[in-house]
Amino acid sequence: MDALRSVLGGGDGSGGGIIGGGYTAYKKQDFAELKRHHREEHTLFIDPTFPAIDSIIGTSSMPPNIQWKRPPDICANPRLFSDIEKSQIVRPGEFSCNWIVSACAVLSGVHEIRNKVIPDYWEQEWDAARPEQYCGLFHFRLWRFGQWLDVVVDDLLPTVDNTLLTLQGGLENEFWPALVEKAYAKLHGSYDALREGHLSDALVDFTGGVSEVIDLQAEEYSSHEDKRREFFEMLLSEMAHHSLLCFSVIAPLPSDIGTRTSLGINKGHAYHVTDVRRIHLAETNLRNLFKGRHKAAMVRLRDPRDEGRRPPSADR
Repeated sequence: MDALRSVLGGGDGSGGGIIGGGYTAYKKQDFAELKRHHREEHTLFIDPTFPAIDSIIGTSSMPPNIQWKRPPDICANPRLFSDIEKSQIVRPGEFSCNWIVSACAVLSGVHEIRNKVIPDYWEQEWDAARPEQYCGLFHFRLWRFGQWLDVVVDDLLPTVDNTLLTLQGGLENEFWPALVEKAYAKLHGSYDALREGHLSDALVDFTGGVSEVIDLQAEEYSSHEDKRREFFEMLLSEMAHHSLLCFSVIAPLPSDIGTRTSLGINKGHAYHVTDVRRIHLAETNLRNLFKGRHKAAMVRLRDPRDEGRRPPSADR
């Protein structure tokens, strides 16, 4: 088992090409200028620095009939967020790497970080009442090599039979995961380049902080009560300081990803730690389960990719 934390932080975005707010325009593409130009010309943005061609996927297993489509060509009512407060489900596409799925799923549950990576989301949202505002242009902010980069993308996405091959939201008309993934792929050069990444890398790129991976099994936490107590105290402290905490059970083989442990935990999924508390058992229905104890150290986990599903019951 691994526990991973990312301590939130950031830099001042210093360097050349600084735009408003201290962000560097990646590849010198200024979002505001591009948006103004395409709205005035009534044209849709096509990104010349990351063209919608099969080579940016970069995999030999591509189906032969990929079509690059914009969200309005995929569904009738595209949205960046179907519901900004509830859009916390991220589903993998055929070409999505497991770790980027987990990273975006965790991102969806921490609003202050999500709103930094996806700036001014309300202004980027599709507006059916003002269709002339749409120009197929979006931007996202990612931390890279000591500075915040403002990454511009068009919204041409790879599909087969009108189904996205990249990340998908909880609803078919929700496109923020696919567009964040495209910005991240652009930063790395291709979608295929993301296969070499790790969840800890993405958490740093999303927060501008530092990350630490703690292997609970290798360090034998289950055998040392003192170490478990110290670890729980650290979790309490990190949660109080608004660190981004994740937990995962390693999947030894690709085929193990998504299979469940006896406790119902999905292997290979990154769970977002949403709360850490010492519970006074006398105030709960758990006192019969923890007989002889007055308090219990508890950690609440959430798997945004498996929202709404219950762990299998003991008799199944």
